Amino acid sequence: LTANVNYYIRIGSFTGCCTGEGTLTVTELNGGSNVWYVNANNTNPGNGTSWTSAFLDLQDALDVASSGDQIWIAEGIYTPTDLDGTTDKRKASDRLSSGVEIYGGFLGNETDISERMPNSYRVFLTGDINSDDDSGGDNSENVYHVVTIDDLSGSPLLLDGVRIVKGNANGGSNELTGGGVLVTNYVPGSNANPRIRGCYFVGNSADYGGAIGMDTENCQLTLSHCIISGNNSVYRGGGIYSSGVTVVDNCLLVGNNSGNGGAIFAEYMLYLY
Repeated sequence: LTANVNYYIRIGSFTGCCTGEGTLTVTELNGGSNVWYVNANNTNPGNGTSWTSAFLDLQDALDVASSGDQIWIAEGIYTPTDLDGTTDKRKASDRLSSGVEIYGGFLGNETDISERMPNSYRVFLTGDINSDDDSGGDNSENVYHVVTIDDLSGSPLLLDGVRIVKGNANGGSNELTGGGVLVTNYVPGSNANPRIRGCYFVGNSADYGGAIGMDTENCQLTLSHCIISGNNSVYRGGGIYSSGVTVVDNCLLVGNNSGNGGAIFAEYMLYLY
């Protein structure tokens, strides 16, 4: 629904036989929300409330953003820093929160979201924490999950217009699923199903789900207008492995490899559009 527009809604039984009083509650998700700014090239970082005071680290914005807020990310390369209370650098991940909309594709001076250009001002979320994969190193020390979507309740989140690259989920337990993105452990009954839109997944690897891994039936993920290419898994789902509900809408999956299901391996429910 759009603000300041009148809507007429009829609520009743299918046959129209029954009437009665009721209440319709509409909750505003984005109106009046905060925008947090992130720019890896900012020479004078601050509190993230403007481009001039933009955070250097995406996780700083994720830590302060609350449901209904937006995060705008300027072009650049971003490595995850949240270790989730451990000292193992491979457990670093960008940990997303319910109800927050995250947008890449800014130069770093825009005042309106319509001005962003994700294909020109590219945002890379990378698991290559040593920055050596392209200079003779390998991915053995890369993070297990570039992005983690976990323990969600409330409103859906949105990740839009970024490139998720070089995660390597080859550890144990949850650390073997979802090199690019791991989706797991929803609060029972939650409708906070994440949406990923207009993103690229390239060069991620895992035992299960090279680019994206969903490891519980409580999970539901919607992917739209994404490109998933050149990802690998050892066992299942070079592109996507899912034991939850997966909606894939107008996405391109090409050149992914796995022992089973190079593009997608779905254990549960899969919807393709």
